[in-house]
Amino acid sequence: MRGEKVRGFKLENLLPKREAEPGPIILDRHRIYLLPTGEGVACGFIVLALILGSANYNTSLGMILAFLIAGIALMGMIHTHRNLSGLSVTVYDAPPVFAGSPAHFKVSIENLEGPDRYSLTISGSGPRIVLDCPKGATNSTMTVDTAKRGILPLGRITLETGHPMRLFRAWSPLNFTAVAVVYPSPSSPRPLPEAGEAVSGEESGRQAKRGVEDFAGLRDYVPGDSLSRVHWKSSARSGTLSVKEFHGEGAGVLLFDFNSLKGMGEEARLRVLCRWILDAEKARLHYRLNLPGVSIPAGGGPAHKSRCLSALAGYGL
Repeated sequence: MRGEKVRGFKLENLLPKREAEPGPIILDRHRIYLLPTGEGVACGFIVLALILGSANYNTSLGMILAFLIAGIALMGMIHTHRNLSGLSVTVYDAPPVFAGSPAHFKVSIENLEGPDRYSLTISGSGPRIVLDCPKGATNSTMTVDTAKRGILPLGRITLETGHPMRLFRAWSPLNFTAVAVVYPSPSSPRPLPEAGEAVSGEESGRQAKRGVEDFAGLRDYVPGDSLSRVHWKSSARSGTLSVKEFHGEGAGVLLFDFNSLKGMGEEARLRVLCRWILDAEKARLHYRLNLPGVSIPAGGGPAHKSRCLSALAGYGL
């Protein structure tokens, strides 16, 4: 049985609950807890047996050995506590990911003072991390699986150590505000909708007419493009489909509307919208997004894409 468990209960559940903090969190004596491990308890019984046996047989050598072992164990306890004391821990928000891909939280541990720290273990909802921390900053990454879209908090993690003797376990439960924005996973390719917004008035007509005449260049084909716009000669040379673009086509803005997707569930609609956003960005097209209660104006580029995908991630939550 691990030292932190008593009759099936985790002692962490009895500790004071702390609100999530942005960090950095400095580990002082109020944040570090210490208990003997199974090996430490066994060592205690050995010392007790030596003391009782030596007292019964009046053997001073046994007493000396018992107190020597006890002294070494106590020194190990002090060093185990010091292996965590004074460390500064920070966890940063994970970069956005699509549902089904792991989120990666950067963990930074700074050894501000004292000797090098060894055999530190970080545990949480992802795989355990074991590392050493010399003077200065040590960085690592916590990986957390994602199953669905939304805002995924890292939750509470535990930094622990048993160094140097494994007779005692020192640990500190840490609760950070770090989160990962999880976008919906994109659907399979689906034709883009027709342009749903244009510059109003006579200027729109002038731009459209001028655009047909003024060739602007080529871009990659995306599902939904008309085959009449494919530049076949260039496509044959490159091996990939290229589509002709004209000046003035910027007047047309794609409208990605949640309510236009009939006969689908909520999550399926969000996945289609995610696919459209990615395809429109790849084709360098402008688009706007309409969700119930949320309307994002027309735009394009990485910042606009991030804003739209974040709206999909947080929709209805």
